[in-house]
Amino acid sequence: MSNEDFQIKRIGASQTIEKVASGEDKRVSRSVGIILLVLLIASITFGARRQSTLKIESAESELASEVEHRLSEAESIFSLNPERARELVLEAEGFILTFEKEHGPTKALNEAKKDLAQYEQLILGEFEAEVRPFFDFSLISQDFSGSDLKSHQNTIFIFDANTKRLVSIEMATKRSEIVAGRSKLEGASEIIPYSGGVFYTTDEGVFSLGGERLIEKSWQGKVLSEFFSGNFYIVDTEQSKVYRYRGPGDGGFGDQTSWLKNEKEEELSGAKALIIDGFLWVLNSEGKVLKFSLGNKINFNFKGFGNQSFFIEDMYTNEQLESLYFLDPSGGSIFVTDKNGEYKARYYSPDIKGAKKIVVSESVKKLFLLTSGGIFYVELEHLD
Repeated sequence: MSNEDFQIKRIGASQTIEKVASGEDKRVSRSVGIILLVLLIASITFGARRQSTLKIESAESELASEVEHRLSEAESIFSLNPERARELVLEAEGFILTFEKEHGPTKALNEAKKDLAQYEQLILGEFEAEVRPFFDFSLISQDFSGSDLKSHQNTIFIFDANTKRLVSIEMATKRSEIVAGRSKLEGASEIIPYSGGVFYTTDEGVFSLGGERLIEKSWQGKVLSEFFSGNFYIVDTEQSKVYRYRGPGDGGFGDQTSWLKNEKEEELSGAKALIIDGFLWVLNSEGKVLKFSLGNKINFNFKGFGNQSFFIEDMYTNEQLESLYFLDPSGGSIFVTDKNGEYKARYYSPDIKGAKKIVVSESVKKLFLLTSGGIFYVELEHLD
């Protein structure tokens, strides 16, 4: 081989080596670039996660501090200022809800919820109700449906306005019986149990189950009726009037007298419930509770409810009870107040949403709810 040929081959080999080296350098450079890019992305991601973690930790610390502060203060002032104590617990609940919305579930959030739950019963008087079956209407007949619910001396009375049947159930034993059917309750629109007997209203007046007319009709449209201390009271829901009939003497009930002192001021049209316990209570069509004494309206307002909203569909009390009970089916709640409207307790459950009427016995510590298919009950834990 000549020197010239050798030089040419050496130059070619050298160029080949340089090309290989150049290709390897590029591959190394790309690999290094990719590695650096991955490290940069990892660094940014780690930094963002770390920043997010620090943010959550800071929010958790603030949550724990704010909740603990408000709950501790609420406990310390509850006996002196229960309304302010409830406001503080509701503020703590607000912090928890805001944190959960912004950061989702965390261990600190679960701890805060556990702390809050202890105070919901102690200070808010809030109880998650277990709504249990008490009596199934199918045991009477498949077509029985409760439309009205009353009680007297720990006996429940359920009236079906469609089939005109009346059933009684003992609260303590669940013993039931059909009190009357269509033959005795034809035309009945409302039943009124009182002093060992049951009475009912029709378009013609007030009757006993024996068919005797006790009071001749002198009102217009739908009425709500109740006995108290031997006297009979009627709320004319169309004329926005209240009438009283004095208890029966030798000649039966006395004449009708207009009971309200100032009828023009009262909003009784479309009233949904009437209760008498010494005071006369009316729930009007707007869900407002009206309180009367000796024919005069007495101011009644709810107190200590904070920002809770509700719409009352039924209410219950009697002269033996210390509290008023209010049904809010749209909110799945039952509220309890004293007879001045001061908040005492709330029971809540989605199962309450199907209720139409309520009655209560504090002696057996149960609240009974009427639905179309049966009677259910809730244990009254706030009495313990």
